[in-house]
Amino acid sequence: MERLESSKIFRRFLISYLVILIIPMVAGFISYQVSINTAEKYATINSRQVLNQSKKILEQSLDEIDRFVLQLSLDRDLNILLKKKLLKKKRIVTTLMQLDNKLSSYATTNEFLGDLYIYLKNSELIVTPGSVYYRPYHFYENGNYPDMTMLEWEEAILNNERQIIPSKLYMQGDASANVITYVQPLPMSDVTDHKGSIIIPIKNHLLNNLIEGVEQQFNGWAFILDENHQLITATGIDEAKIDPLKEKSYK
Repeated sequence: MERLESSKIFRRFLISYLVILIIPMVAGFISYQVSINTAEKYATINSRQVLNQSKKILEQSLDEIDRFVLQLSLDRDLNILLKKKLLKKKRIVTTLMQLDNKLSSYATTNEFLGDLYIYLKNSELIVTPGSVYYRPYHFYENGNYPDMTMLEWEEAILNNERQIIPSKLYMQGDASANVITYVQPLPMSDVTDHKGSIIIPIKNHLLNNLIEGVEQQFNGWAFILDENHQLITATGIDEAKIDPLKEKSYK
């Protein structure tokens, strides 16, 4: 009987000990889960704030390009050059120099405009910051898209409607970079009377710099799509993984 009583007392003591031991473990587990959920909640909120801030900066940058293009389209020298014919090239040297100086000034004050060029259809000139090409093929030899022939480039970019072309590899001499390409036909007041275009290749890394905070601060990713759901640029994620996400986003 004494042994039975001792066994009962031991079991009670053991159960009480286990209960005392389990209570702080359960409390610690609950506290841990609450902490994890709270951390995830604030990480999500903060990452959304960074993403929205990046989106705002990106939209402001693109709006700035829109304003620049509008301002440039009204430029007196540019509009004089748009009307000149091929045979009058020698008479427009001064006007070309004046336009070129303006482009150089724009390019040095806004890194998004560093690679811009203007195509003048009637005179077959291409004007860039610092240079004038007297034939489109001269420019094409130095700045081109490897997946486009010269004819495709002329049709898709020089003589096409207003658009932003999604990311493509762009060659400039021996250097290469992925760019999106902003295209604005001229004159803007009459799209049926095409006389030229303003073309602005924008390097992807400049756009990525605006959204990379999501990747750097939260080890996340972000990508930009145009209105046709085509990929503009991405950071922190492989392109192959983006298509399934696009499908989910637009279902």
